[in-house]
Amino acid sequence: MLYFCSTLEEYKNLKSKLKSKKVGLVPTMGNLHEGHMSLVERSLSQNDLTVVSIFVNPTQFARGEDFDTYPRSLEQDLQKIEKKLAKLGDNNKSVIAFAPKNDEEVYPKGFSEHIKAGKLGKILEGELRPEHFDGVVTVVKRLFTMLAPDNAYFGKKDFQQFTLIKLMTEKEGLKLNLEGLQTVRESSGLAMSSRNGYLSKDEKELGLNLYKKLKELEQLLKKEKSIELARDQIKKTLKEDSSFNYLDIRNANDLTELKDLSVPVVILGNYQVNKVRLIDNMEVEVK
Repeated sequence: MLYFCSTLEEYKNLKSKLKSKKVGLVPTMGNLHEGHMSLVERSLSQNDLTVVSIFVNPTQFARGEDFDTYPRSLEQDLQKIEKKLAKLGDNNKSVIAFAPKNDEEVYPKGFSEHIKAGKLGKILEGELRPEHFDGVVTVVKRLFTMLAPDNAYFGKKDFQQFTLIKLMTEKEGLKLNLEGLQTVRESSGLAMSSRNGYLSKDEKELGLNLYKKLKELEQLLKKEKSIELARDQIKKTLKEDSSFNYLDIRNANDLTELKDLSVPVVILGNYQVNKVRLIDNMEVEVK
């Protein structure tokens, strides 16, 4: 059964009425695609109640970014959730779609609990969007506080974001479990994203350069087992293709500088297609 609410008071009343033992949260900014729905399905499999928050968070957008034009499709999002519930056919599972009616519902007047993402929030994506991750960790902590989930689910396409949320959750001593699910891709290999809707067919084809380069670097690391060779290849790529905003290899545990291959590795990239910045990553275990 799908329920809808737009205020915290409505949410608390609904949650109390449903008497759910275990609550899973899927935080989203809406415009749901199959990547989001894989998180919803995972939560439904592990919890009595799944909460899908739909909120385009203003604090993670800088001036000049696409906050005003970010795709908003609440009615279609609700239909997709209903369709997923019907497909699973489990009448004992409930979903609450929580779509705050305004920003003040999340950030009430006088709100002062802003969080800093720290040094790891200033590298990679954080270099391009300096305040972005401060806004992300702030809104996620706020949603955790408001909605009180036992479990929360995130896509690993936003690998840096998920890592910073994990670190924030540990630092703040929050008592819930986090799970990151693998990136869901279009048939071409392009990582699913709400911003893919901005792209034409030809632009999507161009955007595949990022995925292809990640696969190429993955194969190089597995075959040669050399950080130096991978870094040389990255330097060459950045020199030859100016559409890459960044391309890097990092320790997948905490995004720190990669010193050796005894730890899990992640390759992360950001690729510019006209006004759209596509992000993607590839986790690599080198044995």
